[in-house]
Amino acid sequence: MKLNQLLRLVANLSEIVHEEVANLVFRSVAPDEQLLESGLLDSITVVDLSVALEEHLDIKIPFTDIDATNFQTVNSICNYLQTLIP
Repeated sequence: MKLNQLLRLVANLSEIVHEEVANLVFRSVAPDEQLLESGLLDSITVVDLSVALEEHLDIKIPFTDIDATNFQTVNSICNYLQTLIP
């Protein structure tokens, strides 16, 4: 991935995650809104979200990383995804 592409991706990461979450829960969510505790996402929709993000961002999310810590809020998802972007 070229540097310009990488910078654009990181800059748009929050927007991408918001869009993918909204597609699953059928509404917009706040960056710090609890997705799992509130029941907006469950074990199935978290996997669906992971697959969508993998396809959208051309990354691989290890199954062991799909947990409540990494997928609790949009912000936590973005923070986690930044660790996967080369």
